Amino acid sequence: MQVEDHFFGNLDETCLMANADGSIRVIASASKKKTEQNTDDSRASITSLRVGTAAGTQGPFIFLAKGSRIDRPSLKNIFKEQCPSGSSIIVSPLAYVTDEAWLELVPGFCKGIRDMPVVRDNPDWWMTLTCDGFSSHLLDETQKIFSDHKIMVLKEEGDSSHVNQAYDQTVARQDKAHMRHNIQLVRRPLGNKKIDQWTLISIVINAQLKVKKEDWILCGHINE
Repeated sequence: MQVEDHFFGNLDETCLMANADGSIRVIASASKKKTEQNTDDSRASITSLRVGTAAGTQGPFIFLAKGSRIDRPSLKNIFKEQCPSGSSIIVSPLAYVTDEAWLELVPGFCKGIRDMPVVRDNPDWWMTLTCDGFSSHLLDETQKIFSDHKIMVLKEEGDSSHVNQAYDQTVARQDKAHMRHNIQLVRRPLGNKKIDQWTLISIVINAQLKVKKEDWILCGHINE
């Protein structure tokens, strides 16, 4: 069927940091007796949850940030105007996926997936999402929520993510390449100011929107 690729997806998450490459460059005068390197660079980190299909469509952008509330109201406009339906930020003490965070994000995540192009036009069709064996992905409570939205979550075989995880094949590399470029552009006007996690989310949104449809299609069919 011409539309079946819209119903085969992959989900995964990745941790992103503002100083992604960890490099430090010190420029100083040879006549100066003491030079101190500035290692107080931004250590802000977030988790980005990604989903895409073999048809090349991107699902909702989910970000996990550290804290108890969202301190950047302007992000609401970015999510509303730029991000796929169902995109959101989940705040948690550790900024990575835990059972509690997964339970919080899954309902909105499922609604966003069912609102993806073509999927929304076929509400009675089941969708399949592959993922790694991370325990939070397979909670009984969230499996029921996925099932209620006609989404079947399938765990990949152990130690096979480097082959079977579609996101890892191409899209993850593109995400990080675009992100590194964006960070360099942002650092210049910020000067000595640090990139906080809210600015980092804005940077990553822009990077993920630059990922091409062909990148998802390639990784979705790479093992066929």
